[in-house]
Amino acid sequence: MPRAELEQRELILIRLLCQDESRVTSSTPGTEGRRILKLDMTRAGRTVPVTFTTIRGPEDRWYVEDVEVVKLQELCTSR
Repeated sequence: MPRAELEQRELILIRLLCQDESRVTSSTPGTEGRRILKLDMTRAGRTVPVTFTTIRGPEDRWYVEDVEVVKLQELCTSR
């Protein structure tokens, strides 16, 4: 992937994930060692439940493998 495209994608993700408040409401095991996290994310007084899928990486660190981007888009574009 070209560097410029990667940087654009990173900026979009930063914008989508920047919320006023977030709270983990549940954490359950997923397939093949993954964890499924449910978060309530709040922006400008509106709260939306968003699911994150995480996977364990090197040195027992957890990485986000997938996130419900569509729900985050709705939260960012709603007024």
